[in-house]
Amino acid sequence: MKKIILILLLIPYALFAQEFDITSFIETNYDKVADSTICKMAIDSLTSELNQELEQGMSWDYGAFYKSEDGLIKVYHFSGEGCGAYCNPFYQSIVSIDIPKNDSNDFIETDELNFDLDSIVTLKKGRFYLIFGNHSGRPRGVESVWGETVVLCSIDEGLKVIWRFKSTTSSMVDVDSPFSEISFDPNKMTISYSYDWYDEMDEFKIYRVSGIWKFNGVTFKEEERITEYNKE
Repeated sequence: MKKIILILLLIPYALFAQEFDITSFIETNYDKVADSTICKMAIDSLTSELNQELEQGMSWDYGAFYKSEDGLIKVYHFSGEGCGAYCNPFYQSIVSIDIPKNDSNDFIETDELNFDLDSIVTLKKGRFYLIFGNHSGRPRGVESVWGETVVLCSIDEGLKVIWRFKSTTSSMVDVDSPFSEISFDPNKMTISYSYDWYDEMDEFKIYRVSGIWKFNGVTFKEEERITEYNKE
């Protein structure tokens, strides 16, 4: 019996290697094999598809899965890199939403989560979720940027990103360690941020931006924003 089950699981994997439908693959196998195995198999098939299409300068690097504390949301997240004049990351995500009243799962493919995921926080069970992570890129040859990202998602009707914020710093910030941070206070329902940036039009003066966003029951509204220029 074990051999028969194994063969049935591997057949779709082999077929998808030629024309890979990642959403269907995860929907078919999510309750049959471990999530880590699904991610590995998906990355192998995505890579095989790139090789068959002879895509130069592109590669899939890793797949991982993330769950909310209440278990209603699971994100299968895949990251790769595309290189031309310089390299930037790209992403693909399949979000599984558990619908208890229907005893079923919705599987949604999205490109809204275009950053490296870190965690999913339940803001209001069954309705609102915060997804935290990190982003990076190279917008031009002389500059690299990086920082933290947070998005607010609603699952009332599928998955909808209703608010997002990035705290970003740059290699053009002329200090020893350019700073960027996002933090969430679940008691106050606030998100605090701080990052270093520069004024390219004013002799590259360095400044730090800090602020607070507060959840109003539907979205986040900015309560405070302070800009302080480097005194040196």
